Amino acid sequence: MSQIQTQKFAQAKESMMTKQNHELRRLNKNLTKELEEVKKSNNKILDRVERDYSNQVSDEQTQYDVKLGQIRSKYRERLQKEEENFQRILKDMKQNHEVQVSELKETQTNEIETMKSNHEEFIANAEDRFERDKARYQT
Repeated sequence: MSQIQTQKFAQAKESMMTKQNHELRRLNKNLTKELEEVKKSNNKILDRVERDYSNQVSDEQTQYDVKLGQIRSKYRERLQKEEENFQRILKDMKQNHEVQVSELKETQTNEIETMKSNHEEFIANAEDRFERDKARYQT
């Protein structure tokens, strides 16, 4: 009897072990399937986050390029205005210089003419004096 009971007990134990093994395999299979689904879901989320980040970076790059273009355009306009202002000031300075030079030339020409006139007068007076003195000594 004891042998029969031992056999029944062994069969029952084996049956229970088989059921437990099947249950463990089923749970392992379910957990593996669940893990794969979570991995897929997380990969999708990660792909979406990467795509959104890439789009955001691209949008910001575009915005910065537009701002840079606007700044460069303003700089070109300001540079052009400054160049025009510089050219106008330079032209005015050249004209003022030419006016000053012509006035100086005219003033110097007048001074030269005055000096020539005074010199000619002095020479004429000296010649007259010389002639008078000569005439006085000759008599």
